[in-house]
Amino acid sequence: MTPYPQAPPVLHQIFLWSGPPGEQRGARTHYQQFTLNNQQYKLGDCVYLYPEDEALPHYIGKIKSAFVDSNYAQQDPHCIEVFELGDTDINPIGCISGKCAIIKARTYEEVSEAPAQIARPRDSTPPGSTSQTA
Repeated sequence: MTPYPQAPPVLHQIFLWSGPPGEQRGARTHYQQFTLNNQQYKLGDCVYLYPEDEALPHYIGKIKSAFVDSNYAQQDPHCIEVFELGDTDINPIGCISGKCAIIKARTYEEVSEAPAQIARPRDSTPPGSTSQTA
């Protein structure tokens, strides 16, 4: 059995399951929601995912399930199953960079009227801007 891919190193991640454990399926205990770095996530949320190659942009996925897999207790056993562009993949929860919003729009005007709080990956710089360091 191949181990799950490792999350990129992120310092001081804070993770908690929210609510009681759900269904037990084999070695997996499923949950409906969790908190990662003070952000609440639940099944169905869309998220940015860190790519294995840091030179590539973040992936976007939708959380299909969240679970602890007791078969991988030596590694990070906290996992999510994510739907990404027609493919389903299992990732450590630490691969999540942040929430994102998926907007279905027929015109640019519909997109421009969307809420201003649409998230970007935490470590990305918006297009056309430059990062500044102190």
